Amino acid sequence: MAGSREGLALATSRPCDRVSQSRELSPRWLALALGIGCGAGFALLGGLASTRGYGLRAVEALDSVYPGLARRRAGAVLGGLWGFLDGALGGLVVVWLYNRLR
Repeated sequence: MAGSREGLALATSRPCDRVSQSRELSPRWLALALGIGCGAGFALLGGLASTRGYGLRAVEALDSVYPGLARRRAGAVLGGLWGFLDGALGGLVVVWLYNRLR
């Protein structure tokens, strides 16, 4: 009879409760999501700096860490690539820590 109660509890529980208890975060998808987000942000910042002059100080400061990010269209593309790489690696570290400490 205890087995039927457990089955009933699983059948009446919400799907998100069962998923959150049994799944880890996927390193591949979180790295991809953070990489795309950071890459898009860097590319947008570089693009705005090259076309409108917006964010020049930020681009100059980031150029010391990410070589190639400059007030040019090519700099916006390089910034997007650096942002993708940095976001993806950061995402891998975050998800690895999360899954280990969970």
